[in-house]
Amino acid sequence: MLLIGGKQGVFALGSLIVNIVLLLLLLLLFTKTEGISLLNIAILFVVIRIIVSILALDGWNRSSIIKISAAVTSVFLAFFICLLTMNHWKDQGLRYEELNYLTRPYRSVFLSSVLIGTAGGTLDTVITVIATLEELTKQQPKISAKQLWLSGRQVGRDVIGSMANILLFVYISGAIPSLLLYLGNQWSFKETVEQHLSLEFLRVIAGSLGIVLSIPIAVLFFLAVRRLKK
Repeated sequence: MLLIGGKQGVFALGSLIVNIVLLLLLLLLFTKTEGISLLNIAILFVVIRIIVSILALDGWNRSSIIKISAAVTSVFLAFFICLLTMNHWKDQGLRYEELNYLTRPYRSVFLSSVLIGTAGGTLDTVITVIATLEELTKQQPKISAKQLWLSGRQVGRDVIGSMANILLFVYISGAIPSLLLYLGNQWSFKETVEQHLSLEFLRVIAGSLGIVLSIPIAVLFFLAVRRLKK
């Protein structure tokens, strides 16, 4: 990161360290304090994480404001849709058994993990799309809003597939030891998948939804600010 990214790599590494330390501190606060909601802590962490990550790369300017606004909007919209869906179906199909050892409400813990996980891919997509639009505008100052919209959509389409696959393999890879253990003890494939992957699949869906929503939102935010600038 330092060798290839240079100064930007240093800032990116610094933001990574800050985000890790912040998350650990907030989790410590949660474990030491009664009556505090982990979901509220997750919301605070996601907002701070997005701000710190983008400011470390771009500094405080118009571009960073667009990226922060688009990322925060996309993450919480995707999370809100997932939450409404879960409430509508009363968590049908979700197996919380692996969280039963927790002494805190396990649904709140799971929702917090969904929110934090959704922020990662969404933030990357927003930065990619807006950076591309900024470069197009720099190279072609008179480019139309329609051309920027189409270009942003095309970039987003190229990103969706790879990012969704990354999310899928990142989440499922963590469950591989448990899958092998249960399959080796004569559990059926269906029961094993339902037991250990139902929560992971929802995390993947939430993350993918955040990525999909972030593309039009990022383009719209960019076009709105560009129009105001004129």
